[in-house]
Amino acid sequence: MKKISMTKALVDISLESGVSVGGIVKKLKKLGASEVYQTAGSKDVYCIIECNNMAELNAQIDKIRKLRADTDTALLLREVRDEKLVPSMKNAILAISIANSTPTYKVANALAKFKKAEVPKIFESTGQTDIYCWINADDKAEIDELLSRIRKKLKSVEEYRIIPLLRIEK
Repeated sequence: MKKISMTKALVDISLESGVSVGGIVKKLKKLGASEVYQTAGSKDVYCIIECNNMAELNAQIDKIRKLRADTDTALLLREVRDEKLVPSMKNAILAISIANSTPTYKVANALAKFKKAEVPKIFESTGQTDIYCWINADDKAEIDELLSRIRKKLKSVEEYRIIPLLRIEK
């Protein structure tokens, strides 16, 4: 587990009606997003932005907002695990909010006990969501089974939000 050396943020993006998701993905990559995910649900795209400092990060987020998009940003404070996703598998982001009395690092460390193939990315964050982790499985039934095991292991979690990933952009 390592502290993030660069300033890193997860940005979720809702596009205005009529805006092409594919076009936005290309623009995000040009703006330097290190990872871009098309999603199913209330947000259209999630991306990870990495910069040298907060001023650069704020400038990048301002550029994203000019793309006719509504954004929400969570700073990623600690990288617990950051493995590559397997695009051929079913992938989702699991957003976790923890009960106030439980330290975030304890939940993150418990998630790190799952296999890297099942939970390849884990980040502690700021805001309403305390932890973002990415999950992989071969199909919907395996995702449900993995979520069941995660819920049993993490009893102090107040809320889980599952964000299915439709496409991982290279």
